[in-house]
Amino acid sequence: EVGEVSPRDGLTVLSMRSNRIGAAACKALAGLLQAHTSLAELDISLCGMRADHCATVVSALPSCATLVAFAIAGNELGVVGAKA
Repeated sequence: EVGEVSPRDGLTVLSMRSNRIGAAACKALAGLLQAHTSLAELDISLCGMRADHCATVVSALPSCATLVAFAIAGNELGVVGAKA
């Protein structure tokens, strides 16, 4: 289940490391990245993400100008996910 985080929460660091992230969670995470202008660090390492999941999240990164650290290692991204 994916919970909701309000943009007013002032979220600056989000670690989802070692949690399985499926398509629905990736879509929610992309929305979170677009809404939170204060997020500085995101760790989604070792989450079992596939290439299509990665593309969903990465497409939202340009909206998050404050993001300075992004960890995605240990996922099953393949060539397509790496290019995203």
